[in-house]
Amino acid sequence: MSTASKALNGRSHVRADTRARVVQAAQQLAFTPSTVARSLLAGRTGTVGLLTSDLEGRFVIPILMGAEDAFGAGRVNGFL
Repeated sequence: MSTASKALNGRSHVRADTRARVVQAAQQLAFTPSTVARSLLAGRTGTVGLLTSDLEGRFVIPILMGAEDAFGAGRVNGFL
């Protein structure tokens, strides 16, 4: 696993032929890196949690929608 990670992330200490085989295998498997795993490794998940006790949502839904707009859609992950 560490060799594949090094090869796909362009790190050193991986022979050129090994890197080529790993990249080829990743392409064949349609591998895409996990953004969650990368963000955890970087120490920044871009996640904001919002808690509410308003079960009917009459007041909280507009606030949550405003928070989503303020954080920028696609750049910050939110959860309730």
